Amino acid sequence: MLEKYIKIAKSGNEFTNQADKYFVNMSNNMRTLHITGCKSCQYSTYAYRFITFSTIQEVENFEKSHMYDTPFRKCRNCFR
Repeated sequence: MLEKYIKIAKSGNEFTNQADKYFVNMSNNMRTLHITGCKSCQYSTYAYRFITFSTIQEVENFEKSHMYDTPFRKCRNCFR
């Protein structure tokens, strides 16, 4: 159901060009929300399949409108 929102990056440069401030890594069943380029998280610099957001409010609105899909969890390293 979320497939239409997922972006695919084949390289780090492509990810950097497409990702906004926040992104959810959609590569596995654990839907983790990251802050793009967070220094304390090794997973915040690249994702192959992801959904990107400009603001945290945009993330919350997306979760509300897709509440029956897999919920996002916040990365403990990005959101301390």
